[in-house]
Amino acid sequence: MGIKGLTKLLADNAPNAVKEQKLESYFSRRIAIDASMSIYQFLVVVGRKGTRMLTNEAGEVTSHLQGMLYRTIRLLEAGIKPVYVFHGQPPDLKKQELAKRTVKVTQQHNEDCKRLLRLIGVPVVEATSEAEAQCAALCKAGKIYAVASEDMDSLTFGAPIFLRHLMDSSSRKVPVMEFEISRSPISSSDFSLVSSELGSAALFGALLPPLKLGASCALSAPSYVASFGSSGAFILCTSSRICSSL
Repeated sequence: MGIKGLTKLLADNAPNAVKEQKLESYFSRRIAIDASMSIYQFLVVVGRKGTRMLTNEAGEVTSHLQGMLYRTIRLLEAGIKPVYVFHGQPPDLKKQELAKRTVKVTQQHNEDCKRLLRLIGVPVVEATSEAEAQCAALCKAGKIYAVASEDMDSLTFGAPIFLRHLMDSSSRKVPVMEFEISRSPISSSDFSLVSSELGSAALFGALLPPLKLGASCALSAPSYVASFGSSGAFILCTSSRICSSL
């Protein structure tokens, strides 16, 4: 669901952890991608006119298939080896936020894309729960080089290397942003700086080394913070104090 403000926070306060790369830098690299997030983006954008989605002659939605095919071809042409990770059962708190979306990724959408990817020989991984956590685990285990996404959830799950803008259209010519938090760990004394800059407890852990970052930001995504209501800040403050003793 994303961690609001984390990208800028890291770029401003841990610049050594962020660098710009060209797409060609990842030639022959195996990269994990959150498939469900990609499918959601395709359903929202590809061939959409108002509330109408791209369909075939039978009236079946095909936006997700066209988007997945074109994106995968672009990555393969660049020499990148994508590994698509599909969500399993989401946590109860996240289910509440997913239910609010007007555009929903169904099991059929997922199955359609799995079949397409397998037919063209692209690896598919089915997570037991959240895809972002599975992507991070694959990266930590050395199975893939990095995790690519447009939200920062995998970074807070402890992904050693995280990429943004890898999947942007080539016409935009946006450099890939590579995050590697281990390059610039910052001590817990910077908690007060984060608090004053963001005006909330939600990102208290964002300047900490990966273990503390993940533990403290796990509750920072909108899907979780909203569920805590007025007690959210207290819980996050408590989380950050626990992390500072790790």
